[in-house]
Amino acid sequence: MDMIKAFGVFLLSLLFGLLSLLVSRHVLCDDIIESIGKTAFKKWKPKNPFKWFLLTDFFAHIKRWRYIVFLLEMSFCLFANVIITFIVATGGNQALRNALSFSIIISSFSKFILLAIPWGKYRN
Repeated sequence: MDMIKAFGVFLLSLLFGLLSLLVSRHVLCDDIIESIGKTAFKKWKPKNPFKWFLLTDFFAHIKRWRYIVFLLEMSFCLFANVIITFIVATGGNQALRNALSFSIIISSFSKFILLAIPWGKYRN
């Protein structure tokens, strides 16, 4: 029963993590649209879903620090997902809870940086 509960928590936290990362990806898409234009970006149809999500064809059009923060947020979001699953499956100990807190703080800070810096563009 604990493994079923852990699997459910894993899927739910993965869903929320992906939704959160899609918001951050939208900020990167705005950089690309400013650089190459909306119509050129809409014509881009990659066959690989990883290329679509990570925007690997547009490294030159994304500000480097934003992409690094996006990758940092993505890695800590996935790390927090795995730790939450371990805590639910094993009952957890203080080290796992501290690692979870650290990863959530880092990914929240990354999200804040990505969304707060270009905030004037979205406030209209």
